[in-house]
Amino acid sequence: MYNSRRNRSQYFSYSIVDRGVAITGYNINGGLDVVIPSKIDGKEVVKISDWAFTTTGVIPQTLTSSNYKYEVKKLSYDVTKKYKAIQLVPETTNPKGLGITSVVIPSTVKTIGKCAFAYNQLVKIKFPSTPITIDLDSFIGNPIINDSNYKYPSNVTGY
Repeated sequence: MYNSRRNRSQYFSYSIVDRGVAITGYNINGGLDVVIPSKIDGKEVVKISDWAFTTTGVIPQTLTSSNYKYEVKKLSYDVTKKYKAIQLVPETTNPKGLGITSVVIPSTVKTIGKCAFAYNQLVKIKFPSTPITIDLDSFIGNPIINDSNYKYPSNVTGY
């Protein structure tokens, strides 16, 4: 059974996308049984980005500089001010999962990117009953997917 307590949004990093936010990373201090929030900072979570729940994801963290403390929770690009994009380079060419064992995905999520949950220890995935599109490698390398009897729900389509 899934823990009814929701993970606090402070453990998720995200970026602004069309119609909401995309989760780009997760801090494992939020726990191994992950309940993805339907909203973060008042915006609907509509996507889970490529590699989000792996060592390649953008992990929310606190930075300190002089007497100031900053929390990195989102990355954004302001077209009107013409900021240059920041490219994040993974620490390793062999990303690993974070060890999460279960995930609950809210009905607001419409897409899940490439290898978003790759190489974790997932034995439970609760998809919403609404239509959702996933990359065929979204859950690669997890015990539940390696089980030849596992079938995605009918509302889950792959690309």
